[in-house]
Amino acid sequence: MSDEIRPLRICDVCGQVDTDPRHVFGTEGLVPNQEHVLSVIARDDIPAEDRARIVEEILDTTTQQRHPDCCHTAGCPDVGQPTDCAVLAATGLTGDALLAFIKGE
Repeated sequence: MSDEIRPLRICDVCGQVDTDPRHVFGTEGLVPNQEHVLSVIARDDIPAEDRARIVEEILDTTTQQRHPDCCHTAGCPDVGQPTDCAVLAATGLTGDALLAFIKGE
């Protein structure tokens, strides 16, 4: 696997902040999750520049970023497509192992 540096991101479903793979897709008409905003702002274990960027991502209602298992549970918009999160969720993999699976490594 490459030594690429993956950014910290929030999962718009569960609110967890990590570098795990996400299903990112466009949306319309969502309301920013204020609990996620407050949670990220309060965390001192996340560097300030990352906190600011993550809050901006939460406030951006034109996209969703979801862990594949969270996306599957919440209702993946790509059901039946190659990007359907049900396939990734069924692997039970997370983190680097899921990234390697996605990359075919």
